[in-house]
Amino acid sequence: AIEISAPPTKTSYIINEYLALAGMKVTLTYTDNSKGEITNYTATPASGTRLAKENTKVTVSYGNLTAEQPITVKTPVSIAITDAPTNAPNFIFYESNRFFTTGMKLLLTYDDGSTEVISSGFQTNPSNSTLMTKDMTSLAATYTKAGVTMTANHEITVNAITALEMTAPPTKTEYKEGETFAKS
Repeated sequence: AIEISAPPTKTSYIINEYLALAGMKVTLTYTDNSKGEITNYTATPASGTRLAKENTKVTVSYGNLTAEQPITVKTPVSIAITDAPTNAPNFIFYESNRFFTTGMKLLLTYDDGSTEVISSGFQTNPSNSTLMTKDMTSLAATYTKAGVTMTANHEITVNAITALEMTAPPTKTEYKEGETFAKS
């Protein structure tokens, strides 16, 4: 008989990851019930194979003997924007302020229901450092994981500038022709 006496270190994968059989031990049982570990078995799929959703097991064989090791391959299916950027709590921006992704987080969901928080590596529209305008109503985030590209949108508010007020006059208020204005 043949058995997988120790599973590989990794048995859960994301689609397009490569199979790694490190840590797996395969044992033969002989007619006298003694056992011996072997390394010259054949694995299907082989270590290093890029995995697809259809890969649910690794079959090891030695001669006409086989044993199976279950594996899971999950696929990212969606993302959602969960945390607003630090400079725009509750997704409320101000006209003429710059958009920054700092503090923004996405929640990636896999087909098995598991999730992963993403805090970097995504692209946004508007892009980082864009000046916000009053006509902007949506924030889009695009993220690629394991060859799957997903986009999420979130409604935003951009408060328009309605007035401009000088709260303190500049120190210098009189100038000669050709002098440069000093803001302070």
